[in-house]
Formats: sequence, C-alpha cells, structure tokens
Amino acid sequence: MQAEAVIKVLKAGPGLDPDNAIQKTLGARYQVIEHDPDRALEDQVGEATVLLLRDRAITASVIDAAPRLKLLQRYGQHVVGVDFEHAARRGIPVANIPTEITRADRIGRHVVWSIACCGFAICYGALIALESAPTHPLLYLMVISQGFLGYAVTSVMGPIVKETFDGPHYGTIFGALTLALSGGGAAGPWVAGLIHDANGSYRLAFAITFVCCLVSAAVIWLARVESRSARQ
Repeated sequence: MQAEAVIKVLKAGPGLDPDNAIQKTLGARYQVIEHDPDRALEDQVGEATVLLLRDRAITASVIDAAPRLKLLQRYGQHVVGVDFEHAARRGIPVANIPTEITRADRIGRHVVWSIACCGFAICYGALIALESAPTHPLLYLMVISQGFLGYAVTSVMGPIVKETFDGPHYGTIFGALTLALSGGGAAGPWVAGLIHDANGSYRLAFAITFVCCLVSAAVIWLARVESRSARQ
C-alpha cells in the first residue's frame, strides 16, 4: 500500500503561529515549514501546496514559482498584497480565517452592531431627558450606554464591511466609509450648534441622532440579507 504524500504548508510571513499549533492540529500528513525572511520567497515555495500569508507580497512570480500550489490562506482577517487575478488564472483559491473567535463571530456581527446602535440611542434619549430632569442617574445612564454599549463594540464595523463588500475594491469602499464617518463626526457638533442657535435647545439635534441610530440598527439587517443573497 502506497503511503499518502506529505502536504507541505509554508508559513509565508513573519510571526506566524510561533507555538507551531498548526502542525500539532494538522497531524503527520502535513509538514508545516517556517519561511526564511533572508531568502526570496520565490526560492522557498517550490514544493509548497499551501501558503499561509501575512505581511509578505504574493506576486505573480511567487505564484508561478509554486507549481504544486493549491491554496493561498491568509492567517488572519484581511487579505492584502496578493495578485488575485494571477491566482484566479492559475485556479488557486485565496481564503482568510480569523486568528481567534470573538463573541461577534458567535452571535453575529449584525447583532453586535444593533447593540451598539441601541447603546447610542439610549445615550441620546438620556441627553434629551437630562434637559428637563438633570439627575445623576440619567447622567450615568448616558455615559455607560455610550461607552459600554456604543463605542465598546463598534470595532465590528471593519469585519461587517469586509463581509458585505468583499472583493478587490474593499479597500476603496472601506476608505470611503471611514472618510464619511470622520466627516460626519466632525460636522455633527457644528450642526447641533446651529440647531441650538436656531431653537435654543439641543433637543431636536439629539432626537435626529436618536432616530439615525435606530435606522442604522435596522439597515444593517437589510445589508446582511442582501449580502447573503449575493453570495447565493
């Protein structure tokens, strides 16, 4: 009986899996190899079936130097520096995996985003109430809801954009959204000040923001449905 061929996995990047957990998980059929940062990557991929990627450019010349290559696997979330078109011509899939499973992965990032939006909505509701009832409990509610429910979990925005608009233009889309968020954050206080000058109160500004938070919490579910439909 002929023994199964050993599948060689090259860690094509610095700092990948320093404890060698991948080798322990895959077992004896796989040989996980450390790359040499002082040598050209093209000289190290000749027998590799899988390249684990991080912080090293995977150019067309690297792909062509690996005749046995079957998979380009990003050990992490964002795939950058890969010649996707050349990999597609060679029929080599490019994939990514999270380096750890977060609570957002377990319950769904759309749920986490909705929680963040509700946290901000509670904050603005408390700000509206503070105008007529300036009490310490409302002040604490405003601070805690914004910090622990709002800003504490908005880090899922990056993965949400990645999952919804994954592809070669992801960077451009994410950059445009980040610019829009920064612009909105800068313009918000100025617009709120104009509303206060016109009405003598921030109530309308906080009410508009409250509604925007609820709209955002609902729209993320629509984006999730559209993203699923596109993948199907």
